[in-house]
Amino acid sequence: MFQSRVKISTSHKLYSGKNKPKNIIVKFISHKKKTALYKKRIELTNVKITQSFPHSTTATALASERLYINQNFTSFRKDLMKEANQMKKDGLLVSVWSMDGKIYVKTSPDGTPKRIRSQEDLDNV
Repeated sequence: MFQSRVKISTSHKLYSGKNKPKNIIVKFISHKKKTALYKKRIELTNVKITQSFPHSTTATALASERLYINQNFTSFRKDLMKEANQMKKDGLLVSVWSMDGKIYVKTSPDGTPKRIRSQEDLDNV
């Protein structure tokens, strides 16, 4: 799926509760490679786990699950992102995304992206 090799320094599973699939947190060797992979995550929109890992028993058990690549936010930024995504669902924002731990929103398709640093920034959009 992805053409270039991604160099990973460390990875491990995060506990997510009983009978739930575990998230995997990854630390990349190169910030440039991490950014390139993160930008390509949109290509995973309709990819199922079984497509990428056809012989895995876990993939078979989770056949309907999609793959996701997300940033590991602090709880403060996670809450801001959740609020921004809710505003998007409510039709108040056109798009919401993050890059390098920073949250951005757009209020119109042709609008300038606005960086969100606090709840106040989100309230003033």
